[in-house]
Amino acid sequence: MLRAFFLLLLIVWLPCKQGYAHDKAISQNEKLILGEWMSVKQRNEYMEGYIFLPDGSCERKSGFWKTEEGVDQWGRITLFLGTKTTYKLDDHQLTIYDPGNNTWKSFKIFGISDDTLILQHDNDVLLRYAKLRPTIDSTALFDAVVISSSGCFGSCPISSTYLTKKGDVFYYGSSYNTFNGFFQSKVSSELVSKIESDFKKAGVMRLNDSYAASHTDDETITVTFIKNNRIVKTIRDYGRTSPAQFYWAYTPLRYLYQHIPLDTLEVPAYIHAEDFSFKVKNKELTLDLSSSEGFYLWNLLLQSQEVQKKSTLDYVLLVRNKKLFKEIKTDGRFYELELTNNRQQTLDIGYNFFTENNLIKRFKK
Repeated sequence: MLRAFFLLLLIVWLPCKQGYAHDKAISQNEKLILGEWMSVKQRNEYMEGYIFLPDGSCERKSGFWKTEEGVDQWGRITLFLGTKTTYKLDDHQLTIYDPGNNTWKSFKIFGISDDTLILQHDNDVLLRYAKLRPTIDSTALFDAVVISSSGCFGSCPISSTYLTKKGDVFYYGSSYNTFNGFFQSKVSSELVSKIESDFKKAGVMRLNDSYAASHTDDETITVTFIKNNRIVKTIRDYGRTSPAQFYWAYTPLRYLYQHIPLDTLEVPAYIHAEDFSFKVKNKELTLDLSSSEGFYLWNLLLQSQEVQKKSTLDYVLLVRNKKLFKEIKTDGRFYELELTNNRQQTLDIGYNFFTENNLIKRFKK
């Protein structure tokens, strides 16, 4: 009788013990997975990253996407759905919701520790992630940041976005965007801080000025950082070859216009110019601005003051749109527009764009 009792007790106790160990393992995994992770790059795959939070929400750093056909006359349009989603953790299974196709994507947890996470999806190769513990510098990175995309041999969006530290947004969409034209908006200080924090994690001031893929017909992204009304850094990324954290930082800014209310911006016709460059009069010297630097100058012209005509304007501003004016002469600060209706107008942007941004040395034959 006593022997039967102990056998019954063992039968009851073992499943309880196993269940306890199972729950303990889940609890341990739930703690270990919290934080920021970055994939260890394999072959030619682009690095992925995640941030897991204790409330069941997470952030996929490369974001979620969707394309739509025939949204406007430009055909296929890219929709950026953001980076935030939810996740579930059950036993050794991690499941992440993909809002792009309304499905849950499951990964088997092969291993997890304080600094390493190993996942497998559909019996594919193992995906290894390293824990990131970024230190965020409290120093302000920018007063404004500008991003421009060039387009490609295809339907890559062509647009520019200018964001100030105060949350002011100026957006211009040229083609393959959900909105094309000139718009303005306002965003919260929390959103500006999030964008700045992501750029700080990328260590933008330590990055190269240019990254380029070896293939052709891809798009070019340029990002310009402004501080104290001066250009402090411009980074060019052709073919998405910059470090992953920089790509993670600039993508939400690039598609910011899709997630905020937009008000149409009335722009004087003579400022509807694109692709700014300069030349020295009577000399074979030119200065090419990146698209983001040009959009920064465009914003300065938009906010400039009209003044009386100035003399000694030794530079000519070259732009693509020549239907609205014959010529723009400048000394870097004052911009004299000779309009097609034989009217002249001089704009003062408030400082010398060439000397203060150290651009003189970039003039070349």
